[in-house]
Amino acid sequence: MTETLPLPVLDGTDALADIEIAMLPYRNREEKLLAFHVRRLLASTSVLDGLAPWRDRLASLRGRDTAGLTDEQHQAVLTALTRSFSVLTGGPGCGKTHALQTLVELADEAGAVVALAAPTGKAAKRLEETCGQLAMTVHRLIRPPAGDSLFDHASVLETADLVIVDEASMLDLALAHRLFAGVREGCHLLLVGDVDQLPSVGPGRVLRDLLDVEHIPRTRLTKVFRQHDSGASIVVNAHRILRGELPRDDPAAFWIRPLPSAEHTAQRVVELVCELMPRHFAIHPEDIQVLCPGKKNIAGMTDLNLRLQQHLNPPAKAKPEHYHGGTAFRIGDRVQQVRNNPHRGENGVFNGSSGTITTIDVDTHQLSVTFQDGETATYPFTDLDELVHAYALTVHRSQGSEYPYVIVPMVSAAGMMLLQRNLLYTAVTRARKGVMLIGQSEAAERAIANNRTHRRNTALAHRITHADGAVPVPRPPMSSGQLAWE
Repeated sequence: MTETLPLPVLDGTDALADIEIAMLPYRNREEKLLAFHVRRLLASTSVLDGLAPWRDRLASLRGRDTAGLTDEQHQAVLTALTRSFSVLTGGPGCGKTHALQTLVELADEAGAVVALAAPTGKAAKRLEETCGQLAMTVHRLIRPPAGDSLFDHASVLETADLVIVDEASMLDLALAHRLFAGVREGCHLLLVGDVDQLPSVGPGRVLRDLLDVEHIPRTRLTKVFRQHDSGASIVVNAHRILRGELPRDDPAAFWIRPLPSAEHTAQRVVELVCELMPRHFAIHPEDIQVLCPGKKNIAGMTDLNLRLQQHLNPPAKAKPEHYHGGTAFRIGDRVQQVRNNPHRGENGVFNGSSGTITTIDVDTHQLSVTFQDGETATYPFTDLDELVHAYALTVHRSQGSEYPYVIVPMVSAAGMMLLQRNLLYTAVTRARKGVMLIGQSEAAERAIANNRTHRRNTALAHRITHADGAVPVPRPPMSSGQLAWE
């Protein structure tokens, strides 16, 4: 059963289009609730008001030679400290990291409690390294492990004065609703993300919809800083792709290698990962991530995973393995979780978590995966649909992650549905040290020329701007003490 509602025209008017869109009832409800909580946060009285003279602190900081804040960064930090909800967006190399470091430093100096989170474990780890304090996944922020509140009766969200969520372009409707519902009155929430990247895998286009609401405070960073470091050509070419221009080959960190066919491309990818790049850069194959536009066809994710597994982790008599749905899982395989399972392992395993198969027990019919955060989870053989091999991933599955080197195979068979500008841009910006763009030239040209994104029918922006007056009723407090808004 679906519910229908008018499709909003996001042009600042109250007019609605004559066409309708269909939404599942629970998605319709999630969107209404998210809109309510956005309005709630915008209207709440700040707990940071009076905590510190933020303008004076920032003015003093800007005077230091080491601060180096631009006007845009200054505005982003000030907005996050003085407005209960705001958005910070910008492309690679535009100073989001420095702005966040300054924001966390100022909040800490004033005694504010800061909570850091990101949609994936990798992104959370990177945020933690950036800001110098603990960060967690959004799922963990919303749903702390059961044991965490045994002695500490308040959850992180209940005590935080400022919540910062990085890689916010990955937030889908359901996760965003739960996040906003969990932020207490007066706490500041800052979403940080690159709106030009691919939208979330799940339903919705939350970050873009929020930016369509004019009265939500936001700052877009536009000045590019990374023009002289080792990854400068990655940043420069990423911005070229955004402008619809072809990237340029650069011996330092961006290599373009045209090949005549998909089969040539697949063979060359295997050579690059297994032999050429490890030898040339003195790295391990694990430092290289292959990112494909799609799963199917030659040089797609499925095909390259089979080829790379055969070379990097071939079968052996002393190596246990198990076949599931025609796919071989072996000890040493790189894998990724493809759905949320809060009951898997000690603290739950969530979509996008990557790890390595460390044990396979054919007697008990289960295997174990050790994830990059060090936690281990056990999978019965019947649950292996939750895992895919991760020698090659789709670009969508790489969101929120960063890798030393990225190889992007481009083949025409991927089709117009997948060869899009924001997909190529997202793939390129996952790399830290080098990008190898390899394959059929016409595929790359088609992707850069194709700036049409698949339409996602949402009404979030209209619902935030034009409230219908309905206020959700809170359920009784959960065990953590948080209110669960319906």
